[in-house]
Amino acid sequence: MDLETSLQPLEGGWSGETFLAEVAGERSVVRVFADPRHHPRAAEIQASLLRLVRGLVPVPAVLEVRRADAVAGTPPLLVTEFVGGVRGDLLLPTLDPDGLALLGERLGRVAGALAGMPVDGTGLTVAGAGPDQTLF
Repeated sequence: MDLETSLQPLEGGWSGETFLAEVAGERSVVRVFADPRHHPRAAEIQASLLRLVRGLVPVPAVLEVRRADAVAGTPPLLVTEFVGGVRGDLLLPTLDPDGLALLGERLGRVAGALAGMPVDGTGLTVAGAGPDQTLF
């Protein structure tokens, strides 16, 4: 079976590691953790974080997580659903005062939900991250 596939850099990212993928008409986002400064389990850690906050704040669903394969020489990667939208830097100049107020309220709700997350003394940790690899 020959599936139509594409992979292109996703706009707005500065890491050079995030791509828009399309396979058989389905879009997803692929984050490749190729930079050696990443924790070896960075994809798993980010997937755990996304799963942890899903339902509390708007984040994409995790579709797939792959560990690094030293034999094949492939880095870890994380695949999430593609969620359409407009980047904030492009949206802000288009909003009137009412739109800015609504955006501010919604961002405040997200910040409030995240501020209410329990953390230990070293920061938020999830499965796979030790105290020296906290997320924030």
